[in-house]
This record gives sequence, structure tokens and C-alpha cells, in this order.
Amino acid sequence: MYETLGIEIGGKNNLFPYMGDTTSKYKNMYNVANFYIRQVMFGVNLKPEERTKEQNEIFSIVEENIKVLNKIKIDTLNKTLTKINSDSSLSDSEKSRLFQKAAKKALPYKMPSKEKWFLNYNELEGILRHSNNVDYKSLPAQVAQQAIKDCIHDWDTYFKELKDYKKNPSKYLGKPKFPKYKKGIRTTATFTNARTVIKCINNKYYLKFTGCDELLRLGNNVEGKRLAEVKVIPFYNKYKIILTFGEKETKDINNKNFESKRIMGIDLGLVNFASISNNVGVNPTIIKGNFIKAENQYFNKQKAFYTSCLKKYSDTKNLSRLSRNRSNRLKDYFYKISHYIINLAKINNIDTIIVGKNDSWKQSINTGKVNN
Repeated sequence: MYETLGIEIGGKNNLFPYMGDTTSKYKNMYNVANFYIRQVMFGVNLKPEERTKEQNEIFSIVEENIKVLNKIKIDTLNKTLTKINSDSSLSDSEKSRLFQKAAKKALPYKMPSKEKWFLNYNELEGILRHSNNVDYKSLPAQVAQQAIKDCIHDWDTYFKELKDYKKNPSKYLGKPKFPKYKKGIRTTATFTNARTVIKCINNKYYLKFTGCDELLRLGNNVEGKRLAEVKVIPFYNKYKIILTFGEKETKDINNKNFESKRIMGIDLGLVNFASISNNVGVNPTIIKGNFIKAENQYFNKQKAFYTSCLKKYSDTKNLSRLSRNRSNRLKDYFYKISHYIINLAKINNIDTIIVGKNDSWKQSINTGKVNN
């Protein structure tokens, strides 16, 4: 089970410059990985003389470093085979199995082709690492690798959605588009627990980023918890640091033999944010959406006022503070609603919660002529 802790830091915090530098370099690394994939995708069907200068440069780097990676594979294979042969404790059948396993790992990488043009993570990470890419070298290796993984994940998601779109086009508003470059100066950066550590100093707990001397004070409620990852999110002129604790559950949630008996149904709406009913005889509950409407109305009016005051700049501290406060208040409200619903389900021994699915809400909702 996962548990999260969120901390906001502003410009006065000593970690602020480090966060700004890392999230900026992380964005650059993501875009470089995306650039390689896109240039290969667009250029693989073209002859060298038909490609752009950038595409030919990318193909040249890819070809050169695939040779390097394949040589490393062969060297590793030879060392592994020598080690297996010299191990007298292994039987012939065990050696044969290990030989086959090592040979499978040593299968050479191939240049992108029309049939298989996509650079997987191992290929792309190896190419960027061995080509001494400046953006890769500007980050700790594991942070740079995580940025590449994020890019690969976005492409994998695109391929899955595209495949599903071809089978069920009615599920989508349009054909899925391949991942775009990250805009702006910074983006969310992910640190694994190999690059972050929780330290206890004088019975106080701190978060330490490898390669940074500054510490982030945490509450004492992190004692004994296993840190899984840390995300640093640019958040309206501040940074939100999200720590995730715990491990992924392996429990099978798709048990076909499970029979729902005590059911809670939730219908989401605008005026009534959540209408909750059940089949166990407990009185229905309605959670009003007045706070959400009022918060959004206030935000829209204040944003319009601040925007009308702008002359040269497109953003101000007031606008950032307004957006940040709205986001925090709504998130706090949603957390409290979720907590209330879960407790309600526990008290009444509910084994299944069903939430109404409302397709095309964003596109089809009718809020009337006057919204504010």
C-alpha cells in the first residue's frame, strides 16, 4: 500500500535553486529523448539524401553507438561464458541453460528499420550515455535515466491507445497524438529511492538528495516508513515535493469468484457533488458542491481582474498565489470527501463501491448562460 506526503517550498528555502536547476535539466533530458525518437520515426522511411541535417546526425549517432553497445554485449558474453566454464560446481545441463540465457541477453541491437523503428529504453539510454550527451551528463545518471523512462512510458501509452483506437474509435474524441515536447522552463522530476534518502539527525527527520548538501525537514510521522520515490513538481512559483512511501500491493483485485453483497453507489454531479446510496438500508447521503462552485467563481473573477491589470507580463505573483491557493483548497476538500466516503463504507461494512461513469461531461455539460 502506498502513502504520500506533500511539502511546498518557496524561494526562501535553501533547496529552491537546486529544484529549479534539476527540473529544468529534467525537462531538457525528456525533450532530447523525445527528439531522438521523433527524428528516427520521421526519417526511417527516407533515404539519407532526403533526410534533414538533424535526422542524418541522429542516425549517425544511433549507428555509431549501437556498434559500441553491441561490442559491450559481446565482451560481457565472453566474460560470462568464461566464468560459467570455470565453475566446476555446475553440471553440464546447468551450464547449457546458463549459456542459452547469456546468449539471449547478448542478442545484438539493430539499426531502426521500417519494420521496427522504435528505440526501446535500453537502446536509447545506452546511445545517450555513450555519446556523451550534454543533457544526460548534466544530471545524476539515475535521474537522467528516469527522464528517459518517462518519455518511453509516454510513447508506450500512445502505442496502446492507438491500437485500441483502431479497434474502438468511438471511445475517443479523436485519433491519439504522439507525445509532444515539454513546454515551459521546467517539468516534474522523479527521483528514485537510490537518489534520495531519509536521515534522522537529533531525532528529527530530513530528506537528502544525493549530490545536494541542503536538507528538507520532514515531520516525525515518516519514522520507519520505506521511501519509494520522490517527485518534484513546479507549482505556481513554488515547488511541491511529493514523497511516496510503501510498496505495491500484490493482492488480486480481479477475483472472479468475488460476489458483491453490500454495495454503495455514488453519482457525481455539479450542484450535488456526490449522491451516495446503498443496498444495506442506511439513509442516503448527499455531499453538496456549493464550496467547489464558490471557489471556482471566486477564482475566475479574481483571475479576470488581475489579468485586466496586466500590461507587459503574462503572469504575476498574485495570479500564481491565486491559482496555488485554489488548487490547494480544492485538493484538501476532495481529500476530506474521499476520507468521509471511505469511513462511511467501513462503518457499514460495504464491500463494493460503484461510481457512475459520465462520458463527455467536459464537452457536453450545460451550466447555463450565467456561470459567474
